[in-house]
Amino acid sequence: MALSNQSGQLAERYGYTPYGKRRVVSPGGATLAASAVGNQVGFTGRYHDAETGLTYFRARYMDVELGRFVSRDPIAFRDFGVRRLHRFQPIGFLSNLYFYASGNPALFLDPPGLAPGDPFGSKDEAATDWAFYYNGASITENREYGSYLYFDEGNSSWTYTPAVTGAADSITADQWNSQGGPPPNTEGRIHSHAAYDPALGEGNEIFSGDDLQLAAEDNADHYLATPEGTLQKLDNKTQGIRQLPTSIPSDPGDPNRTNNIPPDRGVECR
Repeated sequence: MALSNQSGQLAERYGYTPYGKRRVVSPGGATLAASAVGNQVGFTGRYHDAETGLTYFRARYMDVELGRFVSRDPIAFRDFGVRRLHRFQPIGFLSNLYFYASGNPALFLDPPGLAPGDPFGSKDEAATDWAFYYNGASITENREYGSYLYFDEGNSSWTYTPAVTGAADSITADQWNSQGGPPPNTEGRIHSHAAYDPALGEGNEIFSGDDLQLAAEDNADHYLATPEGTLQKLDNKTQGIRQLPTSIPSDPGDPNRTNNIPPDRGVECR
């Protein structure tokens, strides 16, 4: 709303329309055409592009005059379908101008869905996002990645911790706990199996004996992202293992590869 100088004195004030059009006001109350001090931080703390008049929301730009995003949500077509925070919807819903918020911008937010800590409507959705986010890097670097899945009471949603990294065939207890251990309300783990190892064969695509033992000790759901591009879930209640309906980055060297999504589609690949 306002900016001060190094002496703590008022430098500028800012006002916004509901969609973020900015009005810059001098300390004396005069309306300015642009920030006199070069401030580019605007509506909701996002970058204000004075040249175009657009506001950058990390994943795409908002036209503050129209009250509309000017590009498509970058996660709208992930997994060759349409994945949303609160539910899956068919392609026909693209005609909805508020599709980015499941048709209800008064209730639902539009987190980018591209990083640890973003809120998800279910544990499975959080695990699916993790697998797309990290599996490519795990394959490229040929080392296992792992995170805790937990319920964030503040957002009433599921999310995951930033991944820790292990070796090509394991993550040790010390590595799992290198970020301080599981957060409150942790109810599961997810990890990847790195790049395809011909010596393991089918073992690349299934929970190992050590994985199953860890799940039993945790008494919680566990998820596994595989080099073939599938996401497996070990359900703690039923003790059954099933494949979730999603496609994630896969290893081109895996003879069992289930899709053609290259490892560099995982945004953690460097």
